[in-house]
This record gives sequence, C-alpha cells and structure tokens, in this order.
Amino acid sequence: PAVYRGNPFQIAVGLAYGGVLGADRHDEDLDAATGNGKDNDTAVSARVIRYANRVPLLYQQSSCCLFKSVVDTKWNNYGLSQSSGALPRAPMVILIHMSSVWVPFISEGKEAIADYDEIRKEVKLAVADCGRRLATLLKRKRTRADYTKRRDVFTRYIDEVVDSVRALTTVNKEEFRKALVDLSKTYTAQADLEFDEHGKVIKL
Repeated sequence: PAVYRGNPFQIAVGLAYGGVLGADRHDEDLDAATGNGKDNDTAVSARVIRYANRVPLLYQQSSCCLFKSVVDTKWNNYGLSQSSGALPRAPMVILIHMSSVWVPFISEGKEAIADYDEIRKEVKLAVADCGRRLATLLKRKRTRADYTKRRDVFTRYIDEVVDSVRALTTVNKEEFRKALVDLSKTYTAQADLEFDEHGKVIKL
C-alpha cells in the first residue's frame, strides 16, 4: 500500500502475453496475431484494461493516470517494440487495478483516474516488475528458437557428412551417425527447454 494526499491505495498489475491478445481487431488481423501474416510480436498494439475498486473503467482511457503510466514505460527495455508516446506492439493485455478508500477520479463520470505522482510511481513500478518477467520469458524463447534452428542445420547435413567420411575411411555408418546426432543434441540442449504457465523453465 501507498498514500496520496493522506489517502491509502494499492495497485495490482497483471500481464498476459501471446496468442490473439491485444487491442480490438477485425477478423483479418487475427491471422497476423497468430503468425499467419505479420510477425506475431508486431502485429497489434497491446491493450490496457483498467479497474478501480473492482469496477472497470471503459472510457477516457488517454486521460487516465493508469494508461499514461503504461505508455511512459520504456517497453523497448523488455524486448518489445514501441513507438514514442504509444503502447507497445505485442499480443499483450495489461490489467491494472487500483484499490483505495478514495479513488481520485477526474470527473463525476468516474471513468479515469487523476494523475498523481504517487499513483503513477506505484503503477510504473508494478508494470516494470511484470515487464522484467516477460523479458525473461521472451529471452528464453528466443534462445530456444536459435538453438532449434542450429540443431536443424546440424541434422540436415549429418547424412552427407557420414557418407563423405565413409567414402574416405572404414567406419561403422550407423554408429558414426548416432554419435553425430548425440553430439548435435548435446550442443543444442537448450532447444529442448520447456516452460510452465509462469515462464519458468521446467527441469525434465
């Protein structure tokens, strides 16, 4: 919990990434988000869902302190593409909830939260924490993809290497091939990484 002008409040942030998440789109954009068109990480802008005391805030998003805090966060540091003054480009949903005995709405419509330094600081800290965890997951996935590609290259040329060596010297073809396959698996072990729902590596 933190305090603004003598009023206690607490910020909770959740982040979901992947699939067809993100801003509202037309049907033709869904293919891009699932990888059938544009790159999955840049197909669509992230979406921000705001709550105040468990009540969703549906309008005046650009005037809300919660939304501004997300835009001000430097998502490039977490491996996402972001233009200046805009949401990151990624299949992602960010949920932000503010609990307080007195939520400082900007108007009687109660659709946006006023911009206080204390509130913005707490939101940015919570969003940054989620961003760091997301960056760790994305880095691990990219590492796995790189090693998978490397293993594919090794596997593609193993038979040619075996045939060439067999033509030069006497060697058991099957044993030599098995040794090369085992060697490629050893040096590309990170291609077999598996992750749980929290992005942590599952030890097999």
